[in-house]
Amino acid sequence: MKPKRLAMLLLSLLVFALVLSLLALWVEDFAASSRRQQREALETALNRSLLLCYALEGRYPDSLAQLRRDYPLSYDETVFYVDYRPMGGNLMPDITILELSGG
Repeated sequence: MKPKRLAMLLLSLLVFALVLSLLALWVEDFAASSRRQQREALETALNRSLLLCYALEGRYPDSLAQLRRDYPLSYDETVFYVDYRPMGGNLMPDITILELSGG
């Protein structure tokens, strides 16, 4: 193989690898942005459901299961874990949203 031809082949492979790397970075950034938006939407939905519950019933639910049963709230449990800790009927519960690995 001629040296000029080999150099062109190596340059082509290098450009291809660079484009592929940039594409992979873009996809990863897009996925992270999507998860961030999902988390924010879940947080907003939880807060609105809690406030609605308190406004209608005068107390916060004792559990996340009760909140989900009485007020339409759904999320992907394979992506997010919601830690719900009641603080008493008249105090807003402590809620922590964790993103599960691999989600």
